[in-house]
Amino acid sequence: MSVEGHDRAHRGQHLLPQRLRIERAGTQPLHPVQHTPSVNPQLGGWERTAPGAHAGRMITLHIENTIEDYAAWKGAFDRYDRARREHNVLSYRISRPAEDTTKVFIDLDFAARTDAAGFVQLLEKIWQTPLSHAVSADHAVPEVREVLEERR
Repeated sequence: MSVEGHDRAHRGQHLLPQRLRIERAGTQPLHPVQHTPSVNPQLGGWERTAPGAHAGRMITLHIENTIEDYAAWKGAFDRYDRARREHNVLSYRISRPAEDTTKVFIDLDFAARTDAAGFVQLLEKIWQTPLSHAVSADHAVPEVREVLEERR
């Protein structure tokens, strides 16, 4: 078994992801497991990230819609709660400009960029439905963003 650790010269910065690779004689190496810093003490300070995930970085799919009636739009949005869960949406935020109630901004959080890209395909199908046409006047092209820092 071989372990590639983090560079000790970067102690003051984010720890670099550790990789664990198990090799057996006559077999192919297993895929590396990436670990990211965790605030969960039960995980020993590290948690696993999915393949394709950016170690320690959340991926957000940013969506902008133009609507006429927030309550009607929100009712349609809520109908897809199960689809969001099934497509690995970890959390979401809905916001709008304080002075323009015809715009809504939706930020869907994912652990992996591939999940966000897959959700865009679903979103394109949703936008073709009669319900979506009834509650949304227009939408911008969704944008995949990498969250660099977040403080709560």
